[in-house]
Amino acid sequence: MGGPFSVRGETERVGAAEGWDNGKVGGGRALGKWNPAGAENTAGVFLLRARFGIIREAAMARSAGEVPGEADPWRRRREGAAKATSGNAPQNMTKKCRETAMTRLFIDGRIEETTSSWEITGDEARYLADVLRMRPGEELVLCDSARIDHVCEIVSVAKALVAVSIRDRHPNGNEPKFIATVYQGLAKGERMDLSIQKCVELGMTRYVPTACSRSIVKIKDGKDGKRDRWQTIALEAARQCGRGIVPKVDAPMSFADALKEAQAEHDVVLLPWEEEKDGKLGEVLENVDFGACPRIAVFIGPEGGISEEEAKLAESMGAKLVTLGKRILRTETAAPAVLAMLVFRSELE
Repeated sequence: MGGPFSVRGETERVGAAEGWDNGKVGGGRALGKWNPAGAENTAGVFLLRARFGIIREAAMARSAGEVPGEADPWRRRREGAAKATSGNAPQNMTKKCRETAMTRLFIDGRIEETTSSWEITGDEARYLADVLRMRPGEELVLCDSARIDHVCEIVSVAKALVAVSIRDRHPNGNEPKFIATVYQGLAKGERMDLSIQKCVELGMTRYVPTACSRSIVKIKDGKDGKRDRWQTIALEAARQCGRGIVPKVDAPMSFADALKEAQAEHDVVLLPWEEEKDGKLGEVLENVDFGACPRIAVFIGPEGGISEEEAKLAESMGAKLVTLGKRILRTETAAPAVLAMLVFRSELE
């Protein structure tokens, strides 16, 4: 390329490569008119557009008819999924890998075995039509309340309704061999978001924000929209990792109430505590029968950790105080670390 790096120079080069007559893109707004004769469809152009944040503006321009389909940022994603699910897929790509590449939606209720077609409406239809811009002939997976994955082909697409035909169905086999509830001490900022996302990926079934003595964040009436956002994060994570259910994010509870619930409804209650030196999580899990799909509760403290009074109260109610090693983990890291150990014990040993 030569010379020092220049945003203006790079955007001009991108504009010329993409076929804009004047070859200039500035201020996040495309200038000039499209000239197909000068267009080059290269991965380098697409990456440069992503680097400078022009994709969103290009999509808006495309919807107004100013940019052709090559500027559609979802095109490569659709083509990749289509290739993975077609005869052009690599021979060593398994059926599970092909389905992982498909868009996954969760359906309230059960789709009967005799059902050969389905209509998707509401927000899910708008998500497929407007966000993913899916088209007839493309495939997706519908997972119903019975944890059955239905492989479908899109028949027609409209903003309010997407019609699909069901081509195959089979039980979802991605749920773990345990039922885990995470009682997460309320934390600040995006830490709860990250914790929820990773806990869903690692097999959590239920997530309960818990008000601890050292929690800085307070949720009084639930009207701030946090719980709705957390549930959306759980939904997106479940779609991404191929879960058979969408884990539920419950309303916040006090630490004492959470302990009572955990003691009554779970087979094992774990409380990682930085002051614990003897109780090793591995030793506790040796006595857990994962073949019986145990119900396991995991308590995680907020940024300041679990207080000594809370730890003693939990131990008096039957919780197992455990150490996660010599290092102090962040609050958003601790629960995924415990779940990863559960997955290892139940699936990978």
